[in-house]
Amino acid sequence: LHFDVLPVALLVHPADADICVFGFAALVVERVDAQLCLWRVKIRLKLAVCRHAERVEVAKVEVVALAVAHAVRTAAEGRVCKQPAVGSNVELRPVVAAGVVRRDAHLRGTRVYLTANTLVFPGEMDDVLSMVTDAAEAGIDAAIVQDVGLMSVLRRELPELELHASTQMNVRGKRGIELAARLGCSRVPLARELSIEKVAELAELGVDLEVFVHGALCICQSGQCLLSSLIGGRSANRGLCAQPCRLPYRFVDADGRKLADEGQYLLSPRDLCGIEMIDRLIEADVASLKIEGRMKSPEYVSTVTAIYREAIDRAWEDVASYEVEPDAKDTLAEAFNRGFTQGYLVGERGNDMMGYRRPNNRGVAVGRVTGYSAGKVKLAASTDIAVGDLLEFWTSKGRVTYTVESSDTLKGETKYRGVREPVSVGDRVFRVRSAKLAADAQGRTEAGMKIPVSIDVHMRKGEPLEITVHDGAGHEARAFGPIVEEARTKAVTREDVIDHVGRLGATPFSCASWDIMLDEGVGIGFSTLHKTRTAALEAFEETLRQAGLASWVRRHHARSGSLGYGALRDRHPLRRHEHRLHARAIRTGVLHRTAHVRY
Repeated sequence: LHFDVLPVALLVHPADADICVFGFAALVVERVDAQLCLWRVKIRLKLAVCRHAERVEVAKVEVVALAVAHAVRTAAEGRVCKQPAVGSNVELRPVVAAGVVRRDAHLRGTRVYLTANTLVFPGEMDDVLSMVTDAAEAGIDAAIVQDVGLMSVLRRELPELELHASTQMNVRGKRGIELAARLGCSRVPLARELSIEKVAELAELGVDLEVFVHGALCICQSGQCLLSSLIGGRSANRGLCAQPCRLPYRFVDADGRKLADEGQYLLSPRDLCGIEMIDRLIEADVASLKIEGRMKSPEYVSTVTAIYREAIDRAWEDVASYEVEPDAKDTLAEAFNRGFTQGYLVGERGNDMMGYRRPNNRGVAVGRVTGYSAGKVKLAASTDIAVGDLLEFWTSKGRVTYTVESSDTLKGETKYRGVREPVSVGDRVFRVRSAKLAADAQGRTEAGMKIPVSIDVHMRKGEPLEITVHDGAGHEARAFGPIVEEARTKAVTREDVIDHVGRLGATPFSCASWDIMLDEGVGIGFSTLHKTRTAALEAFEETLRQAGLASWVRRHHARSGSLGYGALRDRHPLRRHEHRLHARAIRTGVLHRTAHVRY
């Protein structure tokens, strides 16, 4: 590549060709943004296009939907880890706490990964090592790392910590996978630019591979973008990408003449949607699917993860007859979309990948304006519209947004809205936020955050109070209280027992069923019921932790080595629902604690 200022390889996707083709072009790229300084860069570039130069990038997952995801990733605050778009340099400290890892995630069968996938300067290495050590002590299951120097340090200083490579490593072939494996990585995300056929070929190496399946695509090669750093000093490889690919540009020649009229957003790709390819990814022996969630709402994360969880489960049961549910893509589009593409997974590399006219959520079409008068819009709607929906009217002068209020008329084929900005007949109307989708996601998340258990209460006169907690998987724990005596004043009723023992409040459990053995006329202090219930629940939590640790030990020895990097083939990787808990817990004797608590 030859260039004056800008590394234009970041702006051009390699295309398929049987031989290398070389060409020259003189271009001027101009960003149009009244809020920022205008700049102009003349580029002289030499394009090398070769079939064997295909690359892939996989975007990072940050998921909060513990109910349906197998793994969630958490960042750490500080300038050496992934940050929001408006990041700040703050003191390094892991956001993830021991209670979050062990209670909120591990009890629900969900793994927690620390995203330490950034380039580290020499003077920062001690701080990063301290941060990862704190997270490991909190119980994270793996660290995702980009910097090969950091990988070497972590393998030496924290040999028990599982390491995953980062998409930012731009791994796209056998040598990259072998390098990551030698550095101690047990899972390798592939670059985004690979086809499913190439993924299947690389999976034969026996290393767990991860593939990006849904979310925002970058215009550049995985981990190679310098555009944000060049424009504003915010390095994408330091977690500070300013997303310049989502800004408006003009495509002109050296004399300033406009060369294309596809739209203003010349570097903005559509979002990847791989829901139709789940069966092919399973057949390719992919170990993990990655859903992009950076700067997305919890409702988005919950909705998208649930759709893919259901699709994976169905495809696993009968991969040959897998089909996408009729409303799945519509639901994904409602959650967020810039327009969808199957992208590099199916070899798509042209204009069909790009969203030149809009860089943000375009929502779903719900109708057209058929009349407007005095702030009231008459709308021919193609679907139901609910209170709380956020509508966007595409007018000739721009976008007009409106949140549907309870006072609006919602029935019939036409709807009336109190829109306060003028719109015109024929304007298209899109829903960019669905109130129903948000409510469904909230309900699903709240339900999934509680673990259903059965509670047995044994209150027989002359015997100790006994409360047992158990689930359908055979896990059980109990606690004992004092001897149950005859009531001195008011006898305890069944309703009293359910009321006081059933106050699970901030615990991670919900009671699905009761089995109460209660003698007539017995009495006991309600505070005693509370204390015994708390002891039983704490013992049950410990039972679940022990079960997870025992599973970790069995897998650890089954791999005939240390943490290893060979995929287990007894079950398909996408069906794994396991805890890889930190080996430190074994050394401290957690496996030998009893779940039987007596007073």
